[in-house]
Amino acid sequence: MSSSSSSSPASALDNRRPEPVKLAFFLFLFASAGLVSLAYGIIRPLGHSFLTTHFGPTGLPYAWILTAVLVLPATWAFNRLIGRLGVRWMFSLVVLLTVLLTLVFRWWIPLSPRLASLLFYTYKDIYILLLAEQIWALANATYSERQAKTFYGFFTASGSLGAMAGAWLVKTYTPVVGSLGMLNYSAVPHLLLLGCFLLTIRRSRGVAAGLKTVSSREREDRATSSTASLVAATPFRPDSG
Repeated sequence: MSSSSSSSPASALDNRRPEPVKLAFFLFLFASAGLVSLAYGIIRPLGHSFLTTHFGPTGLPYAWILTAVLVLPATWAFNRLIGRLGVRWMFSLVVLLTVLLTLVFRWWIPLSPRLASLLFYTYKDIYILLLAEQIWALANATYSERQAKTFYGFFTASGSLGAMAGAWLVKTYTPVVGSLGMLNYSAVPHLLLLGCFLLTIRRSRGVAAGLKTVSSREREDRATSSTASLVAATPFRPDSG
């Protein structure tokens, strides 16, 4: 037992041995599932509304085709970059780009409604794929299979509550601030997510160090399999990845 307790974070991850559950990290994953689903619960119906309003129902097939074409290079670039930048920088980059691009679309849609609505519909499906993939990758690299059976249900429940809260916010406040105005509020849960992530990584250095030492190829293999599951699944399904 003494040798296993003194092993490095990398060997602990490679051997998939159970580790004591860190409360801070569990709370981060629980909050992350809710916050990501909350933001997506706001953005998703708005994206559908923009497309059908400015492009018409005929725009949906074009949006689906464009999403299918762009999702593969996007996930390929993501898997390459995460091996170079590491989890901390890549997660922060994706969250900040999500906030920035959402605000750019908020400005662009009134100027070029058809093109911007089409690209926004595609963007919303790709960003949630990459963001949810990272959260599940963090969970899969930290928890053993036995621990996953215990805790992943909580993450899924939090994601479901966040999605319902997002739908309620859109229904309640869109008549007040308008569809474009709701895009501004989607930045709030994303920024809260980033703050929780940075705080948790700082307090859970063992987890961050362990993830950093995982080889790039292993991380790419795990991310690719997780992404393949997420393409056909709703966010925060416990069996993805």
